[in-house]
Amino acid sequence: MHRRDVIVIGGGHAGCETALTCARLGLDTCLVTGAIDRIAAMSCNPAIGGVGKGHLVKEIDALGGEMPRVADATGIHFRTLNASRGPAVQATRCQSDMQKYQACMAQVVMNCPGLSVLQDEALEILTHDGRVCGIQARHSGTLQARFVVLTTGTFSGGKLHLGKQQTPGGRVGEAPGTGLSASLQRLGLQLGRLRTGTCPRLDGRTIRTQALERQDPEIPAPRFCFENRPPPLPQVPCYVTYTNAQTHEVVAQAAAQGLAPLCNGQIGGKGPRYCPSIVTKVLRFPEKTSHRVFLEPHGLDTSEMYPNGLGASLPPSVQLQFLRTIEGLQDVHVTRWGYAVEYDFVYPTQLQPTLQTNTISGLFCAGQINGTTGYEEAAIQGLLAGLNVVAACKGLTPLVLPRHLAYAGVLVDDLVTQGTQEPYRMFTSRAEHRLMLREDNVYERLMDIGHERGLVDAARHQRMQAFEQAVQQEIKRLQQTNVQPTAAIQQTLKRLKSAPVRESTSLAALLRRPEITAHSIAALESEHVTQNMDIRVRLRAAIEVKYAPYIERAQRVIERQQDLEKVAIPPWIFERQLPGMSNEIFEKLKTIQPTTLGQASRISGMTPAALSLLAVHITKRDKA
Repeated sequence: MHRRDVIVIGGGHAGCETALTCARLGLDTCLVTGAIDRIAAMSCNPAIGGVGKGHLVKEIDALGGEMPRVADATGIHFRTLNASRGPAVQATRCQSDMQKYQACMAQVVMNCPGLSVLQDEALEILTHDGRVCGIQARHSGTLQARFVVLTTGTFSGGKLHLGKQQTPGGRVGEAPGTGLSASLQRLGLQLGRLRTGTCPRLDGRTIRTQALERQDPEIPAPRFCFENRPPPLPQVPCYVTYTNAQTHEVVAQAAAQGLAPLCNGQIGGKGPRYCPSIVTKVLRFPEKTSHRVFLEPHGLDTSEMYPNGLGASLPPSVQLQFLRTIEGLQDVHVTRWGYAVEYDFVYPTQLQPTLQTNTISGLFCAGQINGTTGYEEAAIQGLLAGLNVVAACKGLTPLVLPRHLAYAGVLVDDLVTQGTQEPYRMFTSRAEHRLMLREDNVYERLMDIGHERGLVDAARHQRMQAFEQAVQQEIKRLQQTNVQPTAAIQQTLKRLKSAPVRESTSLAALLRRPEITAHSIAALESEHVTQNMDIRVRLRAAIEVKYAPYIERAQRVIERQQDLEKVAIPPWIFERQLPGMSNEIFEKLKTIQPTTLGQASRISGMTPAALSLLAVHITKRDKA
C-alpha cells in the first residue's frame, strides 16, 4: 500500500495551510475532507483580519502562507482598525466575497503539485509503538502515513442547535465526524467540549439602508500581502445599526421561557467570551440599552448580508421577531437562520510547542480542535504545524516562534502552556511585547524565517530586504535632516499645535513630540521629501523613530527574559517527582512538559520557589 508522508484531516482554514505547506516543501501530502466542494468555506462571518487577527494574517504572509493572498484577491471592503490609536493596535481587516474566497482557495489546493485531495471521513488514528502510522477512513479503508495532522474544526462530535432542535453536524448541511473523538480518547488524549455560533443571514434587498450609518471602505485600501497591489474586485460599503430596548425585551422573554439553548441546559460546551451571542449580551449586560450591529455583505453576486453582533440560536420565529425591532430591519427577510454548534476539542496543554501531541509521535493538531476560534488563528496554526511536520520529516530544527517575535508565538505558547477553557481568540493585549509585534515591522521579524523554511522564494525575499533597507535609510535621513527656526516652520508648528523650535532641530526630534505624526511631519520637510518613496517606508520609519525609547526599553526586557528561554528542560525531569516540589505543580509539569524554563515560568500556579528548584535539578544533572 502507498505510504504518504502526511495526511491532513479537515479542509478548513487550518487544513488548507497545513496541506499546502507540506506539499510545497516536497512532502507527499493527502488532504482528507468530508466535502471537497466546501474546502476553505467561511462558515461564520465574511471577514479576514481585525485587531490581533490581522496581525496573524500579516505574519502568515511574511512566513509564506496562502490566506493573505486569497484575502487580498477576494476582498470587497478593506479598512485599518484603530487608525487613530497607537501603531501596536492598528490592524487590517477586510470583508471577503465568501464564495470567491472559498473558490479561490479551493482552486489553489486542488491544483497544488504533490497534494492529493480525498473526500472521505477519517474514523480512527492508527498507531504502532507510540507512533502514528496512518488513519482508517470510512470508504477508503486503511491509509498509511508517516505523519497525521488533525484540523477538524467544529466537526468532531459536532452538534447543531436551533431553538430546541438538535441535529448532528459540524456545519449546517454537513455531517459531523463520528469516530475520531473516541479514537483520540483511546490514545490517551483528554477531550473537552466547546461551542460557537453564527448569525442569521439577511436579504439585503429588504434592509432600509438609507436609514443607516454607511461605512465606506478605505481608499487606498490597506492590504495583507507585502506586494500591496490594489484590490482587483469592486469595493462596497457596510452599514451600521443598533439594537434597542424592544430588541432586548424580545430576547430576554425568550430566554425566560426556556427557548434559548444557551440558557436552558441544552448546550454544555462553553462559548467564546469575546464574541457573545445576542442572548449573552442581553443577559450579561442588562444595563446596556443598545449594542452595535455591522451589516456586512456576503459578496458581489448575492444580496445576503451578515448582521455581525447578532449571533443567535433562538427559534426562527424569535430570531425574526427581534430582528424586526432593529432600525433598518423592520421589513427584513431571513435567508438562513443563526445557530450554535458544540464540538469536541483536545486540551492543548497535551501538545508540544511544535503542535505535536506529547504522547503520540507524528500526530499534530491545528486549528479549532486546539480550542481556538476564528479563521486566522486556525490558519496560522495550520501553517506552523505544516512547517514542523516538514522539519520532523526532513530532520530539521523544529520551528517554535518566541513570544517576543510573533503573535503566532504568543498564540501557541498560551495554548500549550496555559491551556484554555473557552474558545481562544487572539488580542493584542495578550502580547506583553505588543509594541514589538506591529503589522508594519512584520517582514523584519519573520521574512528570513519564511525564506529559510522555503515558503518565501529568493526574489520575494530580496524585495522584502530592499524594503527594510529603505526603512533604515529613511530613519537615518530623519535623524540627520534638520529644520531651521524660520517663520514658515514656526507657522507650520503653530498650525500643528506644537511648540516653536529655537534652534536647528532634527526631524527625528520633532517626530518624538506627541502631537507630530508621520503624516504631519511631511509639512515640515517639503524640500527634503523623496516623492517616489513608498508611503509604507515613510510610516514605518516614522514609527521606529517616534517610539525608539520605548522600543529600546522593551528590547532590554526581552533580552533579560531570554536567559530563562535558553535553559532547556530535559525529558527526564518529568519521570518522577522532584524532592521538595508539590504534587500539584509536578502534575502540571508532567502534563504540559515545558521545553524551557521560560515556558515553565508561565504555567499557571508555578511559584518562584518551584522554578528555582527545577533549575537546580537541571544544573545538577548537567554537571554530573
